Amino acid sequence: GKGMNYKNDREGYVCATYQKRGSKGCLSHFIRHDELKESVLTDLRQLSVNALDRDSLVEKALKKANEKSSQALSELKAIRKKTQQLQQEQLELVRALTRKMIDDDTFQMSNVALKDEQHTLKERATILETVVSQGEANERIMQQFREEVRRFAELQIDDEEALREVLQRLIERIEIELDGGIVIHYNFGNPLSVGA
Repeated sequence: GKGMNYKNDREGYVCATYQKRGSKGCLSHFIRHDELKESVLTDLRQLSVNALDRDSLVEKALKKANEKSSQALSELKAIRKKTQQLQQEQLELVRALTRKMIDDDTFQMSNVALKDEQHTLKERATILETVVSQGEANERIMQQFREEVRRFAELQIDDEEALREVLQRLIERIEIELDGGIVIHYNFGNPLSVGA
């Protein structure tokens, strides 16, 4: 079953394919809320078993991403400074032309060289801005992952509606295999692989 939807009357989740097409569309089509909750908690506890190792790996990944981001920021500052210098050179070149200190051919050749260098710097700056924003996004993703797992692993929610909302935020998709096995696809990926 795929695309599970909660049904109050059955106190569990029913496959959307089964609801639309019946047993021809899907054979394994139901999971009790308690089974799902226990399965998710087991998965999250498994993630938390080596909490110190996980946190140190996350911290290492964050540190590596931050180093890349810092290097990119430094290079970006240097590029911006160089771009300003090139703009100043271009202005001086125009002044030299208007004062008849250089001829048109020299101006054109120098101007083309300056524009080419500015274009190259602009392309590099775009790449670096992407690296910086990706580093920030990776850090947010890892922090969100850690917070969601922590909140859910320590979950003592008595309100079933609130629990269902948390489950819906954590779970992307649930599949019930023919043998009754549960496959849960979470909304978060492996945060340890991000930015590493």
